[in-house]
Amino acid sequence: MTDRRPFDADGSRREASADSEPNTPSEGSGAGGSEDPKFVRRPTEAGSEPELPDVDFATLVLSFRASALVGLGLVADPVSGERRVSLDGARQMIEFLSVLKEKTVGNLSEEERRLLEETLYELQLQFVGQKSRDVSR
Repeated sequence: MTDRRPFDADGSRREASADSEPNTPSEGSGAGGSEDPKFVRRPTEAGSEPELPDVDFATLVLSFRASALVGLGLVADPVSGERRVSLDGARQMIEFLSVLKEKTVGNLSEEERRLLEETLYELQLQFVGQKSRDVSR
């Protein structure tokens, strides 16, 4: 049996040996080989990608908020650029935040607690408003 992995255990790229078979996906496998340009890891230059925000409680809450706003049709979907209402998607994000609020009682700073409560309140109001607009149509 030949080890065809393109990387050693330490993560460094393995040199192709003469006795190894080329690393190409089998037909119909659907898995890209290591040479597939979509899956080749390329080093990035400093400043070439936007800097991501720190991962903290506020980022988590605001991420759920952004997803809920997309579901409510108040913000365009970042992938399609379209505004589409998905009350089920918005409801799920609101429920995630409700569970987060319930499970973090007594473990948040005052600022985190306030952010979570205000975000949840805002989204619940927007949800009820959107739902009533859909019913009146």
